[in-house]
Amino acid sequence: MTIITLPSTIRIGRQSIGQRRYDIAEVSDITGAQAVRLFAPPRWTMLLAGMQAMDMAAAGLWEATLMQLRGGVNVLAAWDAGKPAPLGTMRGAPTLSAIAAAGATSIAITGGTANSTLLPGDWLGIGAGVGTSQVVKVTAQITLSALGAGDVSIEPPIRAALSLGSAVVWDRPSAYYRAEGSGFAWDNIPGMLAAG
Repeated sequence: MTIITLPSTIRIGRQSIGQRRYDIAEVSDITGAQAVRLFAPPRWTMLLAGMQAMDMAAAGLWEATLMQLRGGVNVLAAWDAGKPAPLGTMRGAPTLSAIAAAGATSIAITGGTANSTLLPGDWLGIGAGVGTSQVVKVTAQITLSALGAGDVSIEPPIRAALSLGSAVVWDRPSAYYRAEGSGFAWDNIPGMLAAG
């Protein structure tokens, strides 16, 4: 398996990011009472589509990226192109200031910009590497201390414990995606777009 990074110059026509959940619902056939429990941690999903009309160079970049995925063999490291950095003002080089336990919905960070903010919906990446990192969304506004520290509320919960000092990435935090299908195709409509 190889990690293919989404090129920063790729022309995205549409990007849809979602969450696939693995919950189990149980319903009593006598009382109708329901119980829902987590079967496995949720995973991010992404649909990427190119622009309807691209010049040959832009189309070639899409083709090369798709072919490098080799179906589901390799993974694509991709981020939210509409929000590559937090809407809040936090920057710097934040890290975890405490272990993030599996199941936690709050992380303690330090090393962010002094007195900066994170806003609901901001993305953060924690850790590095496939299987040893996680991308989360901030769920409550926070203003970090003068030391750039604070407790950040997040979802989804931490999948596997992350160690003290793990990097907290705010610039293009990338999740790792596998292609769902085993094939792909692209359209070529002669005369639709002049070469250039």
